[in-house]
Amino acid sequence: MTGVQTAGALQWPVPGPGTWTIDAVHHPRPVTRYFAEMHPEPFRRGFAEFCRFYGMVIGGLEGAYVNGLVYHHMAEVAPEEFPVRFARAAEVWEHRLWRAQLQEWEETCKPRYHGPTGWRLRSKRLVASTAIRMWLDVRCWR
Repeated sequence: MTGVQTAGALQWPVPGPGTWTIDAVHHPRPVTRYFAEMHPEPFRRGFAEFCRFYGMVIGGLEGAYVNGLVYHHMAEVAPEEFPVRFARAAEVWEHRLWRAQLQEWEETCKPRYHGPTGWRLRSKRLVASTAIRMWLDVRCWR
């Protein structure tokens, strides 16, 4: 027996019905099993909230993992929800609601994770606790 053992041929099952695209930009290499298990639900929920907030006529992105590679599928919006989404998009545009989010980022979130001179650094590396707080504080990412 050689040093290389195989568990059989690699399978590439289709993630689900419809069109799926690989996300090689954000994930050019396979993700860890931990990431594949913890990422899909918060990502789906957050992206759906984002689409609803801005009045987009997509329901969000569904994620799937095939051999560690990330694939996305656009979720549909129910036809009866279109008028609500169009009204929301008009409201967002009229009141420029993204500006309030940008202001919250600049005045509240960013200063919490950046010092007055940029990222909080120690020996030219990001302080781990700062990075962890940044990822866990979901209020600032809405």
